[in-house]
Amino acid sequence: MKTISSAKRALIISGFLFLLFCVISSCQNRKNNRVSALYEILEGEWKMPDQEVIERWNFNGEFLEGQVFEISGSDTLITEELRIIELDGHVIYEPTVKNQNQGKLVAFKLVEAENKKWVFENTGHDFPQQIEYNFITNDSLVATIKGEIIGVTKTIEFVYLRQE
Repeated sequence: MKTISSAKRALIISGFLFLLFCVISSCQNRKNNRVSALYEILEGEWKMPDQEVIERWNFNGEFLEGQVFEISGSDTLITEELRIIELDGHVIYEPTVKNQNQGKLVAFKLVEAENKKWVFENTGHDFPQQIEYNFITNDSLVATIKGEIIGVTKTIEFVYLRQE
């Protein structure tokens, strides 16, 4: 039986480890590209054209964090704290809505991400069970909340325009 020299063995092992590293990096980059696309298009300030409601998103280096606030005269009222994070290989949307859910965040898992449309779901939540961000253009989006309330399906749309 022919033996492999230690130099050849080291070269084969190094090549295998390099190949394994490339495969793992490629998979990680593919996952991050989907999340990065959402971060890039959502980051910034979005305003409802017919109301003084603003949704502002910022990437803090680890995740997207956002706020929804209403402006009434000189008063600004924060109505929601938001974040989109990666957790255990999943992308999670976590809103904390003032005066709802006892002030606790509710997690919605990303179930669809294609064609500038991101859909997050939590079928165990009372309402909504689904939150959707659909980018009509890079400067306009429709955020939709959907779900059932006492057996009746309800859909509410919020139109936003990017602010400069």
